Amino acid sequence: KEAEENAETDKTRKEEAELKNEADQLIFQAEKTVKDLEDKVSEEEVKQVEDASAELKEALEAENFEDVKTKKDALEEIVQALSMKLYEQAAAEAEAAQGAEGSEDADDGVVDADFEEVVEEKEEKEEK
Repeated sequence: KEAEENAETDKTRKEEAELKNEADQLIFQAEKTVKDLEDKVSEEEVKQVEDASAELKEALEAENFEDVKTKKDALEEIVQALSMKLYEQAAAEAEAAQGAEGSEDADDGVVDADFEEVVEEKEEKEEK
């Protein structure tokens, strides 16, 4: 009986704990991303991540879980956009480097060929 009465409270507490953990992980990830890529992003982008992280930390400390959800989603979007931008930059750099290499080594000795697999059948004799 008591377990049934407290089931809703337990569920809410579990959701709050999971949300808190996700928010903490996101803050850590955002700070690490900014630290790792500081020279590749603008100061404005760094400030945007830091401000969103600070707002999320404040919401966590206040234990306002509706606000935590909103701030967490906002920070996720910022970090995702930043990661996407950096991925695109890295891909463009790799493509440019590959293009430079490709023009130097146009004939690298690789030959395209078709092949056909030949399978021989074996006759098995059963002895009685």
